[in-house]
Amino acid sequence: MEIVKYSTSFDGIGIQRPVKWLLNNLDRGTVELFENERIIRINSPISKMYSVCNEKEWRVVMEKLNQCNLDWRN
Repeated sequence: MEIVKYSTSFDGIGIQRPVKWLLNNLDRGTVELFENERIIRINSPISKMYSVCNEKEWRVVMEKLNQCNLDWRN
């Protein structure tokens, strides 16, 4: 799995899902983080799914990604 951080605005492409669903499916594709808007998107070969996080949810997402010990790419 790969993680990509974006400093650009979210493009709105994808199907909105609950944060909990995305956390349980991080292994389905590339994890894309739009930090300025606290949006996480999973870009899988089949589709793109995203969630808009509040501050607490964003911290949980970051903790989960850190636990997975994944590579970060800017």
